[in-house]
Amino acid sequence: MSSANRVRVAYIKETAYGVTPTATVPDPWRELRKTSESLSGTPSTTESAEARTDRQSAGQITTGLEVKGNVEAELAGSICFKDMLLAGTKFDNSNTTHGYAGTAGTWGAVIEDDVEVTIAFTPKAGVELHSHVTLTATNATTFTDIVAEFSKVGKNRVKGHILQIINTGGAPGTLTGLSGKNKKCIYIPRDIIFSQGSAAGAAIGTVTSSSIIGFAKDMANEAGKLVTLSSPEIASIGVLDISYTLEKRFTDLTGSTGVGGAAYIKTIIYRGALVDVMSMNFAYGEIAKASFSFVANDHETPLVPLAPLDSTAPILLTAPEAQIALNASVDVGLVIVDDMPTAYCIQSLSVELNNNSKAQNCIGSIAPEKYTQGSAAIKVTMTAYLEDSNWEYLDKKIKSTPIQVMYYALNQDGGVGVNIPDLQLSFDDPNATGKDAIVELSISGTAKVTTKPVYGGNSMFVYWLKPTG
Repeated sequence: MSSANRVRVAYIKETAYGVTPTATVPDPWRELRKTSESLSGTPSTTESAEARTDRQSAGQITTGLEVKGNVEAELAGSICFKDMLLAGTKFDNSNTTHGYAGTAGTWGAVIEDDVEVTIAFTPKAGVELHSHVTLTATNATTFTDIVAEFSKVGKNRVKGHILQIINTGGAPGTLTGLSGKNKKCIYIPRDIIFSQGSAAGAAIGTVTSSSIIGFAKDMANEAGKLVTLSSPEIASIGVLDISYTLEKRFTDLTGSTGVGGAAYIKTIIYRGALVDVMSMNFAYGEIAKASFSFVANDHETPLVPLAPLDSTAPILLTAPEAQIALNASVDVGLVIVDDMPTAYCIQSLSVELNNNSKAQNCIGSIAPEKYTQGSAAIKVTMTAYLEDSNWEYLDKKIKSTPIQVMYYALNQDGGVGVNIPDLQLSFDDPNATGKDAIVELSISGTAKVTTKPVYGGNSMFVYWLKPTG
């Protein structure tokens, strides 16, 4: 009898679609963390229509094979989730339009180099989570670096994105307001103004009177403190397929006879696995959840397993990761809507990306030869208490007026962020559901290609955040 606790799902990046590496490669086998999985190669069968005089069935014939399934998990700052999120977006970092002229199959960066600045906050009167901000270079060298990073022509990498703040601990003092988990990122508004002066100590970033930067309320008093602005890694919607070979191993079963008569643990192999649908879900009082739905083109139960049981040659299996899962109650930082932090209480927030992959089924092959990319369908759902500050969404859903939604979740082991520049809403009106019930607004919407210039026409950005511990 096999136990679910003893089922291991491992993956390795393929050298070509459906081709499993057989020698040492930069990307080793990794265990995919999970709470449950439903990976399966399920045959399609057709019963024979032959009419027999003995009234017996002539049997059924396998006419196709559907290879797919889900892996459910608790979301954490683990490399396995970083890999799956990149594969889900199909981001191509080498693409000069939506990528950053880097290497294909890697994440991009909001800014290329970390920059050191002093930071000053001016609180927005009457609003605890809103601040104006000024960033000042500590010397001529850092000033030059900052202007170069923040004023890139055409890319506009910083505007409308988040940066992580690292407490350097140097003069003129430490930034004590950064002690909390939710105080490690700063959102740069889309209309921030970056001056082009050259003197050391000049203010290189100021916010217009209509712009604000969201921050925890105790940040407003942290004037003149030295910090480092560091770039999260970033991915957006692309067209690059990253395929994996998945191995599901039942580690408590033996008996398969392999080379030399040795007994091998039973495994199922799924080649050509693509992330077709992925979602991230945050709800108050719960651990953050992630789901990855795969489609694949091969199913095998080999005598000899592909992935090693431990870190042995020729291809290593990394040790199981143990990063702490994100907690929606305390690890979700600011939620930005339309360039401003939300002023209302949110109970849950989720995003789903569906690549709508279509199987190419060909004569002579029982499983799909490959998959064609469909439209990237992005859906966001959010539950909030109905308040004056979110009443405007009722009008925006009728007029199909898009809103921007951006949020991040971060703990000592890292985290993720999502930015949807243009989300068009469609949801039911709020209702009085019963005596003493609190009226809620169940917001849902679909992302569209954005018209906001700073985002280069992309409908979704995913950030991978550095650990804070």
